[in-house]
Amino acid sequence: QAPTITCPANITTTTTAGQCGAIVNFPSPVINDNCPFPAGAVVNLQQTASNSIVVGNSVACNAGGIHTDNSYYRIYDLSTLSLTGPLTLNTVSFGIEQAAAPSGSQPVTVKLYTLSGTFSLANLTQVGSQTFTIPNQSGTVFNGTLSTPVTVGPTAKLVIELFTPDGNATSSGFFIGSNTSAETGSSYIAAAACGLTNPLTLAAVGFPNMHIVLNASGTLPAVSSVVSVPASGSFFPKGTTTVNSTVTDAAGNTATCSFTVTVNDNIAPAITCPANITVSTPVGSCTATVNYTVTATDNCPGVTTALTAGLASGSAFPIGVTTVTTRATDVAGNQTSCSFTVTVNDGQLPVITTQPAATLTACATDNVNLTVVATNAQSYQWQQYNGTAWVNVAGATSATLALPAITLAGNTGTYRCQVTGRCTSIISNVSSVYVNPLPTVTVVASASPVLLPGQTTSLTAVVNPSGGSFAWFKDGVRINGGGTLADLGIDDIGTYKVTYTDGNGCKQTSADFVLSAEPSVRLYVYPNPNSGSFQVRFYNQVNQQVTVTVYDSKGTKVYQKGVTTGLQYSNLNVDLRAFTNSGVFVVEVRDAGGKIIYSKPVLVVPSR
Repeated sequence: QAPTITCPANITTTTTAGQCGAIVNFPSPVINDNCPFPAGAVVNLQQTASNSIVVGNSVACNAGGIHTDNSYYRIYDLSTLSLTGPLTLNTVSFGIEQAAAPSGSQPVTVKLYTLSGTFSLANLTQVGSQTFTIPNQSGTVFNGTLSTPVTVGPTAKLVIELFTPDGNATSSGFFIGSNTSAETGSSYIAAAACGLTNPLTLAAVGFPNMHIVLNASGTLPAVSSVVSVPASGSFFPKGTTTVNSTVTDAAGNTATCSFTVTVNDNIAPAITCPANITVSTPVGSCTATVNYTVTATDNCPGVTTALTAGLASGSAFPIGVTTVTTRATDVAGNQTSCSFTVTVNDGQLPVITTQPAATLTACATDNVNLTVVATNAQSYQWQQYNGTAWVNVAGATSATLALPAITLAGNTGTYRCQVTGRCTSIISNVSSVYVNPLPTVTVVASASPVLLPGQTTSLTAVVNPSGGSFAWFKDGVRINGGGTLADLGIDDIGTYKVTYTDGNGCKQTSADFVLSAEPSVRLYVYPNPNSGSFQVRFYNQVNQQVTVTVYDSKGTKVYQKGVTTGLQYSNLNVDLRAFTNSGVFVVEVRDAGGKIIYSKPVLVVPSR
């Protein structure tokens, strides 16, 4: 009757970091059987392909140097028996064959070792040794009983060595062979033909017909161990793997069950972006070609990358900052992204070396200029802020913004200049223009501005605001004066105006104010009386040729002078102080034709 076996439930797990799968340990299936083995049953350990390897050496092929004599080793992995307790070795049997004529008895030493790790002399630990004397016989099986049984653990690796002192076929002639009833066929192993190239290399070295039999006693399980393929603790790849478990009882009956181990990949791929990149455009170009590398790895093959933002490597990147984002996706759909920036600077960037004035104060009607100085500039555009947005100033496309004859409407105007190079435009600092009103100025006279000789008037500049400075002009020539020109007489006739500068530096010029002479037919002689020096005036024409003659009371001519007049009422000075006599004199004015046009007496009283 077959045993029963119940596998564990299906298992689902996730991949191990860095692995496209996972080592999975699972519980043993639950087994039951109707006929367990009794404790202490005897089991024969005989060479099979699954639990032993033989290594040989001899004098003739001693490259590995295991022994200088003839030795044979066999390895038993006791874990394959699924023992539940220790194993005690009681007897050993081996076949012998004498190579030549009988030459007497031969000693054979059986050494027992446990093996740790791979096979090497350094990894052998001796646990027992006994020498047997083999009689002079051929083709027999020798059975020897260990005088001291050896007990080893249920999972030990047991190594048995058969050692003969001399394996040379030409001398002693003993060979451990396989010509026994326990084996089939006839095989002889000659020492000179062992064929070993490296005696310590276990792989590909074997003597399948060597005959060694161990008799041992131990405790067996009720049912032979379960064999699961793949075994617990194996590496399971991503996906679903079916585990088949088989149990065999002592009678050879088997039962199987299966379950699945599913390994899901939930590990996102790793992606590495380069550091942020900064480049400049080459001369003559407004873009820069940028190459970069994004790498992605995953615990499972098949990870792919895709650009989700920005430009691909090798693209022409525009001036400015471009964010490049790449996403890595593995075959399980797990995703990871990384980003970096590509900053492209304008290699021919315009640079403002001189900014326009931050503030500029002007007076109404002034011509205002705002100037920007820049390198690498190809064009200019001045802009004005309208309270909501910046708008282009029509025609303002040079480095200087001209605001001719600015008015009060331009007060608090805000301007800036957009400087454009080959690829990039930059903006200047903002400049604010403040416009002050012009002052008012009016010239008023204190008396009539139309004068006769002897009359005076004053001219006063009436201004707003007050507190400024004055510059008077007569007939276009600058003259001195403050806010008032006082005591202006007939000698001061002409056209007057005043330029007033207020506290803001704003200037205003008054209208022309004419101070003129009043026409008259009189001849003015004054002072009269006088001490001999006096003035003669009459309403003359400009550049009129006249002769002034003075007669004393006897009619004698005492003074005569020809004069070309200037402005009306030109001052004709007469000096009679050379005369010591007082009296009445007559002043006579004749025109260019000799006609008397004016005549008037004057009293001269010389001073004492």
